Amino acid sequence: MPLLDSLQAQFGNRISITLVSSYGTGDTEQKISSFFQRRKKTNGASYTFPVICNDTILKATFSHNAVPHYVWIYNNRLIAITSSAQVNAQNISAVLKKQPVSLPVKNDQQKQKAKNQ
Repeated sequence: MPLLDSLQAQFGNRISITLVSSYGTGDTEQKISSFFQRRKKTNGASYTFPVICNDTILKATFSHNAVPHYVWIYNNRLIAITSSAQVNAQNISAVLKKQPVSLPVKNDQQKQKAKNQ
């Protein structure tokens, strides 16, 4: 949470970090609210990320088995699906400046299929 919060503050309205909780996880709006109440910023303020609760559409569109799961959309186009390792100021800056950036595809679906075989 602190990293995402600092990135959102650094890039302001040029990026939007939205947290998504999928349907069937057992998460409710109350659980999510409680989660945020327990995890405050160092100054005591609450995190203020937009949250989508009980999602079905995004999970079906951007299927995954493992979290965290970061979907990068720029100019209304999917540019990457990554793990948390790629979520940093350098990569975000490169995308915003339309500079080349290598963002490996997070492929937990294939890894899960291989484990099951």
